[in-house]
Amino acid sequence: TSQRCPACGQVAPGNRESQAVFRCATCGHTANADVNAAVNIAAGRAVTAREGAALAVPVNREPQHCAPPLVGV
Repeated sequence: TSQRCPACGQVAPGNRESQAVFRCATCGHTANADVNAAVNIAAGRAVTAREGAALAVPVNREPQHCAPPLVGV
């Protein structure tokens, strides 16, 4: 699967060197692959396994609703 480099933004299939190692093919930035994926997800820059394109919105989340107003407070 592709992963985005947090240092330069490059997305390439070869960036995930192994299950545990992320190494950017463009700038050489290295990190633990799982930590790098978590950083990308937290920043909203996750990529799909098939296309490598950023996800517009989370597809597996239920709609978030505002809390009801507090009454009598």
